Amino acid sequence: MKDYKINVTYCIAEVYEDDYENGEGDYVNQWDMRDVVGVYDSIEKLLKKLSGWGFSTSIKDYGFDSYNNTIISDLLTDADGMEAYKTDVEKWKNGEIMLYNAHLSCGVEIVASRPMTDDDAKELGLEIY
Repeated sequence: MKDYKINVTYCIAEVYEDDYENGEGDYVNQWDMRDVVGVYDSIEKLLKKLSGWGFSTSIKDYGFDSYNNTIISDLLTDADGMEAYKTDVEKWKNGEIMLYNAHLSCGVEIVASRPMTDDDAKELGLEIY
């Protein structure tokens, strides 16, 4: 896979309450990330677009779900959907505040109109789950 483009067919983040002691809790809402849908010349350009939603620009923070052909990641947020600050994380760990986990799921395919394969994901630097 030398020359490739990544087609994002959909992109959402499902948000759940997250308690440090008890783990993930109730479903809260979903972010419809339609502005991410489109064709990208590189994984770096896609990650830059996702960073506008608060997600990381580091490929190490993403994975590839080969069963669903999705790029996945998680983001710990505050009640306003903003990335949690370190001070918020400390309060969360102490049970003082509630934080939320946003599960990112973006449907992806290689522009050649075929589903992304495990080998494609490895070449892009994504960890396989």
